[in-house]
Amino acid sequence: MVARHTPIVNPATPLRVLVVEDHLALREVTVEALCSHGYRAQGVDSAEAVYELPSGSHFDIALVDLNLPGEDGLSLTARLRHIQPGIGIVILSARHSLDARLAGYRQGADLYLNKPTAPAELCAAIDALARRLTPPAPACTTDFVLERAGALLHTPDGMLSLRPLEAEALYALALAPEHFLESWQLLERLGKPLDIYGKAQLEVLISRLRGRLRAHGSQSNPIRAERGKGYRLNLALQVR
Repeated sequence: MVARHTPIVNPATPLRVLVVEDHLALREVTVEALCSHGYRAQGVDSAEAVYELPSGSHFDIALVDLNLPGEDGLSLTARLRHIQPGIGIVILSARHSLDARLAGYRQGADLYLNKPTAPAELCAAIDALARRLTPPAPACTTDFVLERAGALLHTPDGMLSLRPLEAEALYALALAPEHFLESWQLLERLGKPLDIYGKAQLEVLISRLRGRLRAHGSQSNPIRAERGKGYRLNLALQVR
């Protein structure tokens, strides 16, 4: 049984958009336009600033300028796609050539828009991308519902209070493509680099979480370890 989550475009859970743009005025105007459209937007001025965001930060879509100071937008696009395979990436650039556009798509961009882009067109493009990235909403409710903000899990046996890392692990697996993440990807999503936290500690975390899920109504192996690779969520789960 595969896990499911509620659609990205949902009034109760605004789309989270990261704007990576070094031009201050343009960044502020873009963030303001996105927030006015109902998104939860945050702006940073460089790739390095993206990596310095608090652990556990998660975005559904990233808007990336190519001409960034330090690490450029193409490199950032490739790294974002590697770290968070399910994220939507939109490149915004004044480079209009075919070669530039092809390079962006090869590095993992979903859309490539030319600057200047009208706010209405940008929001329409983001809405369209979000619909494409989001699986259909489940036809019926499931027995397990994760409230990420409060680290609470509704189960067939009542409410279960999760530890923060347990909630983040469930959230990351629920949103991952095919609900699978390699060990290093899951550690990145938890804000625990492999060289600091380690696979052994991750195994302890997953084993403990697996046991708690089984004790609260899971009838199967809720988180399956794929030897030498990572973990797959094997639980019908909604995320709020």
